[in-house]
Amino acid sequence: MKISANELLTTVGKAFEGLGFAPGDREDAAAMVAWLELHGLNGLAELEKALDFLDQETDPRPRTLFRSSGLRVFDAGGASVLAGGALAVDAGVAMARHVALATVRLEHCHNRLLIIGYLARSASLGVSVLASWGNARRDPRRYVASLRAGDGAPTLRAWTTSVSSGDVFDQGLTLVFSRNLDLLPQLHLDEASERVLLSVEGASLDAAEAACIEHGITLDDALWQRLGILARRVLVAASEQSRRGAGELSPGD
Repeated sequence: MKISANELLTTVGKAFEGLGFAPGDREDAAAMVAWLELHGLNGLAELEKALDFLDQETDPRPRTLFRSSGLRVFDAGGASVLAGGALAVDAGVAMARHVALATVRLEHCHNRLLIIGYLARSASLGVSVLASWGNARRDPRRYVASLRAGDGAPTLRAWTTSVSSGDVFDQGLTLVFSRNLDLLPQLHLDEASERVLLSVEGASLDAAEAACIEHGITLDDALWQRLGILARRVLVAASEQSRRGAGELSPGD
């Protein structure tokens, strides 16, 4: 089926509300998913993977492990980056207003590709940002995404890596922010071309967005139904609360 960008934002936002996301957090998370999908980076596929985890998370907000003028470390507790990515980016932007280079580390999180959908917020506020992370051990690869202050779409690089059986895999996300420097990812000159999985510039992402706006977004029927089920939790909860409230009133009230 085909839907518009506004329909996608509304539907995904309602689903996050059904999952218990607080006001503000659910809009941020929906914006991350929509941004990736609009720019051809499979936001809906990432969302579908995230839903399996999100429905089991009881307290997805990350907790602070360390805090200084230029460094913040959060523990996501194994939650999706949808639950803590906006907080991490906002913290980095705030620090970059006072220091030349600010770093945010989000430990123990997954669905990290979705953070790309929130980097544009940093750039719109005049702060360049670079995000770096690695994926699962069974198919090891590295990702680096960056966005210069004022730009609308990031540069994205991905390449395969080797992880030995004795290595401890990094399940975190590193974000670097600066008002003074352009933080652009560059592949090493000796990087074997067969190891490069993805190299995307902002212009191609802008073209993908234009195509989505013109032709609509293709959404799998099964995922649409799943999002609808999550969204209806809000209606069910509201109906139950309304019934309880009505039951507390006597006929003479």
